[in-house]
Amino acid sequence: MRAALAATLLAAITLLPRPAAFAAERWDHETAVSAREPVLPEPDTTIVVQPGITLEIENFGGAISVKTWGREAIKIAADHSLKDRILIERTGSALRLKVKSRRWVPGSVRYRITAPRWMKLELSGINTDIDVEDSRGEIRIETVQGDVTLKGCAGFASLSSIQGLIRVQGVRGRIEASSVNQAVHLENVVGPIFAESVNGGILIEGAQSDSVEASTVNGPVTYEGAISDAGFYRFATHNGCIDVAMPERSNATLSLSTFSGGIDSSFPVTLKKIKSKRFETTLGSGRAKLELESFQGTIFLRRPNETRSSCTSEDEDKDDEHEKAESDEDRGE
Repeated sequence: MRAALAATLLAAITLLPRPAAFAAERWDHETAVSAREPVLPEPDTTIVVQPGITLEIENFGGAISVKTWGREAIKIAADHSLKDRILIERTGSALRLKVKSRRWVPGSVRYRITAPRWMKLELSGINTDIDVEDSRGEIRIETVQGDVTLKGCAGFASLSSIQGLIRVQGVRGRIEASSVNQAVHLENVVGPIFAESVNGGILIEGAQSDSVEASTVNGPVTYEGAISDAGFYRFATHNGCIDVAMPERSNATLSLSTFSGGIDSSFPVTLKKIKSKRFETTLGSGRAKLELESFQGTIFLRRPNETRSSCTSEDEDKDDEHEKAESDEDRGE
C-alpha cells in the first residue's frame, strides 16, 4: 500500500523521471499533490538536476539564501506559514519555486537552498533579503526592500535593490550592481565593474579591474584598487566627494571636474586647465584613462592605504549637523 501511494505521488509531480533534467531524489514525507500544483514536502526536498538548468525563485517577503555543493542535485528547504504552499514548477529549462497563499496577503517564506555550483540563479522578491555564496553560475537578483549579499562567487552577476544595501565580497567576474536608496559596497572583486546608486554611496575596495564605472547622485564614491595601464575608470557624483587611492607611479591620464568643490592630492600632481572647472593631469605614460566628476564635492587623490576620513557619509552628515548648529546659534535659537 505504501509503495503504491509513493508511486502515485511521484507520478503526480511535474518533474521528469531520470534521465531527464529533473528527477525526484527524495521526498521527506508524503504530501497530496496535483499535476498542476506540485507542493514542496516538508522539511526539505532534494531533486536531481542536469547541467543547463536555471533556478527561479519569486518571493514576496522573507529571505532567499543559496549555498552550493558539488552534487548534481538541488536541496530545497522553506520556512513558511501553514496557510501557504510552496509550488515547484518546471518550465522549459527552468525549475521555478513560488508561493501559493490561501490568504489575500501574499505569503512570507524563508528559502534555504543548496544548489550545484554551476546552476544559473534568477532570484527576485519584494520584502526579501537575498544572499548567495560560492556560486559559479550566472546570477541575476532583484529585490525591492531587502539587502543583497554575494560572497565567493565567480561569473556574471546582476544585482539590484530599491531600498537595500548591495554587498559583494570576494567575487570574480563582471558585476553590475545598483541600489536606489542605499549604498553599494564591493570588496576584493576581480573583473569589470558597473555600480550605481541614487541616494547612497559607492565603496570599492581591493579591486582588480581594467573597467570600472561608478556613479551616484547623493553620496560619496570611493575607489581603492589596481589601476591597469589599459584600463578605463569613471567615477561620478552630483552631491558628494570622490576619493581615489592610486600609486604615484601609475600610468594614467586623469580628467578631473568639480563645479563647487576642490581637488586635493596627497602626492604631487600638475593640473592643466582644459576649460572652466575641468582639469587634466598625467602620471607616468598616461595610458590608463580616469574620469572623475563631482558637481558639489571635493575630489581626493591619495596613496593606497592612506585614510581620507572627510570623504565618508558619516563625516559629511556630521559636517551638515555642525553647519546647522552654527546657523541656529547665529539666529539665537
